[in-house]
Amino acid sequence: MVVAAHGRDGAPLSFMTHKQRAVYEWMSKGATVIPTTARNFDAFRRVALPFTGAAILDFGGVILGDNGELDTEWDAIVRGKAADVKSSLHDYQATLTAIAADNGLQVRARVIGDFDMDLYVVAKQADIESGDLARVHELCREGVDKERFGVHFNDNNLSITPRFLNKRFAVEYMLEKIREKDSDAIVLGMGDSLSDLGFMGICDYSVLPTVSQAFKVFTEAGHV
Repeated sequence: MVVAAHGRDGAPLSFMTHKQRAVYEWMSKGATVIPTTARNFDAFRRVALPFTGAAILDFGGVILGDNGELDTEWDAIVRGKAADVKSSLHDYQATLTAIAADNGLQVRARVIGDFDMDLYVVAKQADIESGDLARVHELCREGVDKERFGVHFNDNNLSITPRFLNKRFAVEYMLEKIREKDSDAIVLGMGDSLSDLGFMGICDYSVLPTVSQAFKVFTEAGHV
């Protein structure tokens, strides 16, 4: 395994396989790689890969331009919407915390913000093998306003995100910019989570690891 990201204390936090690292290096030699992630800017800077240009962060809430700086045009679209859901996000964080405490579950919930915006809620379990987070997911999902918020559950991450926050929307915005410069540019969408399928579907090609949440769902549904 190879270290993929570090915590704030500098200790290894996330890992990737040698094959995953090799795919990144292979792609970087002949293509522009634009990371699309739920990580905020602080966490993104601790990723152990040499990203220097454009990036999509916070489930699409933040876009960095080719110069690595905040895309102010996209920021103007998102910022007002984020202000409208701020109180709801903190309410959901309090609800998740209470569910965990009332049921003796070792789960911590936080509101994730970036560039002075509160954007979404994330919960993680202390022990990745415990199943505590799955239990919180089960207990909380019926209480979420489905018209305004979505719930994403993937292994050790449970997120409650406002509907305007979507990787697909941010990728659509960036694709328009890319097509303006080069209408024949070939765009590959790569991802492993169900939350990635939206943006992958608007790219020219989609690349899906066979060991992933999304591929597992396709397999269980009989599509593969």
